Amino acid sequence: MRLRKIAMALAILGLGGAAFAQELSDKELKVIGEGRGLFLQQCAGCHGSLADTAEPSNGDPAPVTDLRRIAARDGRFDKLHVVSHVRFGTQSYHRSRPAAGEMPSWMRLRLSDRAKAECEFHKIVRYLEFAQVR
Repeated sequence: MRLRKIAMALAILGLGGAAFAQELSDKELKVIGEGRGLFLQQCAGCHGSLADTAEPSNGDPAPVTDLRRIAARDGRFDKLHVVSHVRFGTQSYHRSRPAAGEMPSWMRLRLSDRAKAECEFHKIVRYLEFAQVR
């Protein structure tokens, strides 16, 4: 029941529709909630706490993608594409720190525990799928 309330709160904030939230199981809602927590810890610094930052952040000259509009922009939420982008980022592997406007590789950031990293970024992607503007 608590997870349903969280889903409804996210829906009120515009992070997923209320009808969509009602179709999800408690387990799915838990994964989405954990994904949001991970997103806030790892991604919100650049993408904003609502995943909707479209303006440059942290002094970066390049605009940051509005992650709530992936489906609207691409015509659908291509989970494999998003997973790949989160997993590998947009930077060259040899860099220790991303340049302005480049997204770091989640796997590069989490080299110490690959299995945990895989699970975490899939939770973030599930949260982003849920957060799409409908």
